[in-house]
Amino acid sequence: MSALHLSIPDETYQKLLKQAQLQNITMEELVTPLLEKACVEETLPLQGEAWHQAFDALKRQIASYSGRLPKNHVVDDSRESIYREREDNQL
Repeated sequence: MSALHLSIPDETYQKLLKQAQLQNITMEELVTPLLEKACVEETLPLQGEAWHQAFDALKRQIASYSGRLPKNHVVDDSRESIYREREDNQL
């Protein structure tokens, strides 16, 4: 693993330190994902065959989860189940 030493404003450091403490993680664990996100190149939305390939890969990934679910697993994604709590609060 490489080491990187940065000079940042004290105010920024204190904010990062507070976030790390609130999440009960080290400063390194807090900052590393942020740095990794900064390294990702922005890409244009996929089009044509590339979009179809990405969508097919997503469908395969979702299908691979089905073996991990309990037998006879059913997802209740009806409007009533999604908004039940909100509707109950209106009564």
